[in-house]
Amino acid sequence: MEIFDSHDSFNNKHGIKVEEDFKNLPSIHWLPKVHKKPYKFRYIVNSRSCSTKELSIRMTLVLQAIKTHVTKYCHKVHENSGVNLFWSIDNSLEVINAIKSKRYTVSEINTFGFSTLYTSLPLHLVKTKLIGLVEKTFAREKRLLL
Repeated sequence: MEIFDSHDSFNNKHGIKVEEDFKNLPSIHWLPKVHKKPYKFRYIVNSRSCSTKELSIRMTLVLQAIKTHVTKYCHKVHENSGVNLFWSIDNSLEVINAIKSKRYTVSEINTFGFSTLYTSLPLHLVKTKLIGLVEKTFAREKRLLL
């Protein structure tokens, strides 16, 4: 109840209405990765009808807007300077096409798994950079509202 009360307080403070059917906590499940040695686990969180669902929807929209902004900015930089600052992919076909078009050799390609790349980033730096991206992305919209 303490966790739900915290969610409820946050939602109320930010004007987020939570329907009665959504007054649940997210559930977490794990699937074993038995092909790994030693065994590892993949965690799956179910937030389909939980107290954080509306917040998750809003955060997804914010992050999509940030990605769109950064993508446009990086494409413009690439257009003007030839330097590609944007290295984000949506699926493996993009990687395959990039390799084919640039004729990369296998030794030039580095890959990182989610668990090793993102968990090694300092959280204070991630937070600072994310705040900066939010401010840059929405600064124009804020100026238009004033």
